[in-house]
Amino acid sequence: MIHMAASFMIAGSLSLALQGCGGGGAPPLKPAPTHAKSIKISTGAWMPLAFQGDSPCKPEGPYTDTVTDWAFEAGYFGIDTAAFDPSYNDSGVAIALKGRARDTYWITTKIPSASYYDPALTESMLDQALEHLGLDYVDLILTHDPGQYINKTSGVSLTVEETIQQQWAGFEKFYKKGKAKAIGVSNYCNRAMTSLLKTASVVPHVNQVIYHAGMGPDPSGVISFARKHNITIQCECSTDWFNPALSAEPYKSIGEKYNKSGVQVALRWLVQQGHAIITGSHHKKYQIENFDVFNFELTPDEMKTINGQTSCRAAHRYPPYCQLTNFPDSGGCCDMEGHGQMCENWGDGCYGPWGTELKDGTFSGKCISGGAGAYSVAV
Repeated sequence: MIHMAASFMIAGSLSLALQGCGGGGAPPLKPAPTHAKSIKISTGAWMPLAFQGDSPCKPEGPYTDTVTDWAFEAGYFGIDTAAFDPSYNDSGVAIALKGRARDTYWITTKIPSASYYDPALTESMLDQALEHLGLDYVDLILTHDPGQYINKTSGVSLTVEETIQQQWAGFEKFYKKGKAKAIGVSNYCNRAMTSLLKTASVVPHVNQVIYHAGMGPDPSGVISFARKHNITIQCECSTDWFNPALSAEPYKSIGEKYNKSGVQVALRWLVQQGHAIITGSHHKKYQIENFDVFNFELTPDEMKTINGQTSCRAAHRYPPYCQLTNFPDSGGCCDMEGHGQMCENWGDGCYGPWGTELKDGTFSGKCISGGAGAYSVAV
């Protein structure tokens, strides 16, 4: 694995100098787009800091392609979608992309965790996701979650670590063939990322996680882990499912100073740290407002104030569980039921007390070393 110094640079804004591991096979540098604020990721490409998230629209509302068109009109350069997932509509996104110059947008898509399919078929799954969009390549493609592949019919049973590593090997092949300009993961806790890195030849370029104001500056250590390894954080649920707490104090009074809403302040807190945000409004007005966070800068004291806030409701998670950055999923292994419990058959040489509930309602994230190659890390 190559260790290198790198710099994440936000076009027209701050620069974060980071030390960590870079991926291989990076494509040539792409100029920063002038119509969208962007961040330079470890491949050397410029990724938008603001994404329009794709989700099926209500029957009485606009179609996905219309919402995507509105996002482009509002100035968005990035679109986030997923394949094989009914909570997204990548076919609608594909309609909106037709006829647009390929260098005028960045498309992120995802495939499911390998707990839903044999990880040996990962390249085929990635190819199908590309076909759904009608593109020759994607800018970024992710796996939706970590997981464990078990096939009771064939008798094949992999550990979580084996599943993660075998799926990632397929991602690396896809990337090295030029079908994706960047590859990454989603809903990965530090334990899952550590398992992946043990055998990776390409370090994930992005980790898309639940992250919003109210979770603090480094929930579960995921942010500091990403910075250490030169991995860009992309924030899903960046408005915390429209949590009213983000429109109240202290966000409200801070926003009044800049003629911004509390939600815009909360989004600014993320991008000012160098994190890309995903918002998913189906209304033109809110699409424009969510994008309008690049013409003011929070003071260090204001950033510190927001660092200290605690609130959450995205993914149906409420205090005291605001430190968890991944969606609860019985097959996702990092957080199986919403309170931090993990899959048991991880296979990483560690044992207990992962997921042990403490008296204050939080969960222990300590891994006790169980053999060579094991590690100890806070979740």
